[in-house]
Amino acid sequence: MLGGFTCPWCGYYNANDESHCGRCEQRLPPPGVARWLKHLGDPKLLVTKTLLALNVGVFGLQYLDAQAVGANPLERMPVSTLLRFGALSNGLETSEPPRLLAACFVHMGPIHLLFNMLALVQLGRVGEQAVGAIRFFVTYMLSGVVGFAVSGVWYALGEGGRPYLTAGASGAVFGLTGLLVAGLAVRRDPRWKEILVQQLLYSFLLYFALKTNQAAHLGGLVVGMGLGVIFWVEKPSWRLSSGIAILAFLGALATIGSLIFPHRTGLWRQVREAEFRLQESRLFQEPRIEP
Repeated sequence: MLGGFTCPWCGYYNANDESHCGRCEQRLPPPGVARWLKHLGDPKLLVTKTLLALNVGVFGLQYLDAQAVGANPLERMPVSTLLRFGALSNGLETSEPPRLLAACFVHMGPIHLLFNMLALVQLGRVGEQAVGAIRFFVTYMLSGVVGFAVSGVWYALGEGGRPYLTAGASGAVFGLTGLLVAGLAVRRDPRWKEILVQQLLYSFLLYFALKTNQAAHLGGLVVGMGLGVIFWVEKPSWRLSSGIAILAFLGALATIGSLIFPHRTGLWRQVREAEFRLQESRLFQEPRIEP
């Protein structure tokens, strides 16, 4: 077949009948899709940009919803709002499992969101280009889900079942860190030790500053390191492409479904009603001031 098109991953010009890029060896999408990806800007960071947009977009919707109960979402996000968008609480990991994925896009406040998104962008610049967009997304998704599953067990056993509410991209972000650390370790780059120590210290600092979910951090980190080893030692390169692509596609559908699911449950409505009753009781108890 005559003609060709530019690889959306590295910019190399390939013939239309090529299945893999002659320079970066990544699997090539159909020519029309490749040209569409090229128009988006830098396709190497397409997943990073998409994840960033999803996290910021969900927080924007949280902000609007929080105002419905008269709260200032920049200071305190109402519990009903967090539950409505996918936050996890006692036992919801098993009774409503879609929240394990939805919670990866929900944040407790603007500082929580800012820290996670800065880390996501920093890791995306390196990780997505190194292993590819599909593997990067799979790492984010699986690390976040397993991280929250681990934290559910931790809260049930290690914390004696005390009440808790948790959400955020931290577990997924630590999974991306594990991906990078594993890549450096496999290539015998001594920097992996430095990065690992830095991230563990960062995790503990976040815990003392924001009381973050350490179990989710460590669970995500371990999953990311495991996936990183698989991706980095894969021989020949991109041998698992079909299976990973299917997993990523299913993960994308699951992400959409998980973000819709919490809105359809009655839990957040019950909490919202309780918040309204509390608000009304406070107003009733406050003395009326008349001029």
